[in-house]
Amino acid sequence: MGLEYEQKFPERIPSTLPVYRLQEPSRFPGSTAVLSTVAKQLDLSGTATEICVSDDWTVHQEGPYDLRLHTKSGGLVYRHRERYGFHWEDRTFEMSDEEAGNLSRRFIEQTGLLDIDETRLLRVTHLFTQGGDRDSQKMQEPAALDAGVLFGRAIGDVPVDGPGGKAMIHVDVEEQVVGLSLVWRQLGDVVADVEILPPDQAYATMEDIARKVRGEVLVTTASFGYFEQGMDDVQRVLQPAYVMIYVVRDEEVSFKSAEVVAASERVFEPFRGEKRFPATAQPTREAPKERRE
Repeated sequence: MGLEYEQKFPERIPSTLPVYRLQEPSRFPGSTAVLSTVAKQLDLSGTATEICVSDDWTVHQEGPYDLRLHTKSGGLVYRHRERYGFHWEDRTFEMSDEEAGNLSRRFIEQTGLLDIDETRLLRVTHLFTQGGDRDSQKMQEPAALDAGVLFGRAIGDVPVDGPGGKAMIHVDVEEQVVGLSLVWRQLGDVVADVEILPPDQAYATMEDIARKVRGEVLVTTASFGYFEQGMDDVQRVLQPAYVMIYVVRDEEVSFKSAEVVAASERVFEPFRGEKRFPATAQPTREAPKERRE
C-alpha cells in the first residue's frame, strides 16, 4: 500500500460543536422576489426586464445585468454581460492583489450580500488572454483581464470546507465588480451539539482507499471544519467533517479526488452531493505473489 501525507489534520480540534439547520432556498415564484431584493442590494432597480425559469435556476435580467438563483442550493451568480471577461485592447489590469481584495471586501460590506464576519480572503486569481501574429507566429505578452477574489467562510473560529462556503468576486480593469458567484447557505437554528471524534476514522478510511486503488496515494490536504456542499446540491444541515484531498498516481495516469468523513457519531444527512462525472470503479489491487526460485 502506497500512502503518503503532505498535510495531516490540525492538532487542535474542538471537543464539541453545534450542528446548524440551514434555511431552505426559495423556489419560483418566491425566487423572483429574492432576486429583486438582491438586485437592489447591487444598486440596480430591482425591476426585471425579463425573467427566465428552468428546473434549477431562476434568472433576473435587468439591462446588461444577469442575476441567477439556484433553487437547490440558493447559490447566486451575477454577471455584467458586456464587461465580464471582456478584453480591453487599449487597457490592462493594473490593480494589485491587495487592492482587489480590499475593493471586494468593501463590496461585500456595502451590498450586505454576506456576513462580513464570516468571510476570510483565500486568494486572488487572474484571467489572462494572449494573442499572436499569424504570419510571424510571434506571441504577444499575456494580458490580465480581471481579478477573481476568492473568499472562504468561517463559523466563529471553525472554517467551512467543501465546494460550498465560497464566494468569487470579479473585478475588471475599470476597478468595478462585474461578476459574482457564491454558494453561502443561510444558517438557521442549532439542531444539536455534537461531540467531535478524533481523526482516527478519517485516517483509517484513507488507508482503506489506498488498499483498494491501483497506484500511489498522496494526501495533499487534510482539513477539519464544517462541510458545505456545492451549487447543485440540496443541503439541510451544516455539520462538522474531516476532509481529505488526494491524488492517485499509477505510472503515467493520475487523478484527483476527495473524501469526506463525519467528525461526530451523529450524522444528520449524507455528506456526498450529486456526482457530476461518475467514474468506473477500479478493480481491487492484489498483493504481489511470492517468487520461488
